[in-house]
Amino acid sequence: MITQDSIDKVIDGVNIEDVIGKAIPLKQKGANFSGCCPFHEEKTPSFSVSPSRGIYKCFGCGAGGNVITFVQEFEHLDFPDAVRRLAKDYVIIIEETAHQEEDKEIKEKKATMYDLNKSARNAFMKTLIDLDDENEVKKYLRDRELSQDSIISFQIGYAPDISKFLSKKIIDSGFYGIGEELGLCRKNENGNVYDMFQKRVMFPIHNERGEIIAFSGRKMEDGKEGNPKYINSKASMIYRKEEVLYGLFQAQKEIRKQDCAILVEGNIDVIMMHQMGVTNTVASCGTAFTESHAKKLSRYCKSVIIMFDGDKAGKEATLKVIDVLLGVGFLKVQVIPMEDGWDPDSLCQREGVDFLPSKSK
Repeated sequence: MITQDSIDKVIDGVNIEDVIGKAIPLKQKGANFSGCCPFHEEKTPSFSVSPSRGIYKCFGCGAGGNVITFVQEFEHLDFPDAVRRLAKDYVIIIEETAHQEEDKEIKEKKATMYDLNKSARNAFMKTLIDLDDENEVKKYLRDRELSQDSIISFQIGYAPDISKFLSKKIIDSGFYGIGEELGLCRKNENGNVYDMFQKRVMFPIHNERGEIIAFSGRKMEDGKEGNPKYINSKASMIYRKEEVLYGLFQAQKEIRKQDCAILVEGNIDVIMMHQMGVTNTVASCGTAFTESHAKKLSRYCKSVIIMFDGDKAGKEATLKVIDVLLGVGFLKVQVIPMEDGWDPDSLCQREGVDFLPSKSK
């Protein structure tokens, strides 16, 4: 735990206008500075920075706080990491209490998890690249009309039909326990280790900083009982699916710019919308949209457009999502209804983006 003296030292020792000035253009007005808010779209500056008081305030969206708060919100860091980031950047020595060793162990474990997921991502992407153009996987991606740019941008790969494709490397590196915790591998009843993802198109799931925290794997053929169409990584120290929005890493800048997010159901829906230029689109990660999802989205925008599938389940889910969004204070919630049997992916392929409100195109 970082001591209060160290926190005060960071707040007092860092010029808030310098930190914010590296993120957005600021113009001095008397004793203060002003600029366009980085947390919502605006043309007339309503964002003010007061060096004498060490605070910032946006009179448009209400965002405000001290230099640590700004780094937390802008860099998507928790409080301790924001303090450490500032201390490192401005060469300030901070003290941490007895919890430091425990925190260090957790931090090192998380770093190993990110590294294992990154290695898995690289292996999946290389496998896809190396496949023959006439392979069923590449044919599937072409049939879905996913462009090469989209495949690269969303780091799509392929887990081959090999039971120890990843698990052998994980065991050899001494990280089976972490690999199992991440849901990359597991043991069967005979104690044999095998890969959780086999013969699946792989979609990495990122946090807001771009670190890979989980995977979603799609079966090539239709899902069957005991072998569903999609399987996702299980919950871990770095992945809580009730808080994660697929595509937010790629979409966050445009969501802030438009002050609006488009919410769809599936990974491919997100990718197709981005491919069509609608880059403020996200989806929940294989789970119902939760209050935690809504609260996270509220850090980026005040309005949401819901585009769920046109089947009965999609319509029922839409009503639930509306309640969740309004419940956490979203000012505007719109719904683009789908015909039965249609989803955003198929609609994009049929009509482009003409069905969207003009601001979201």
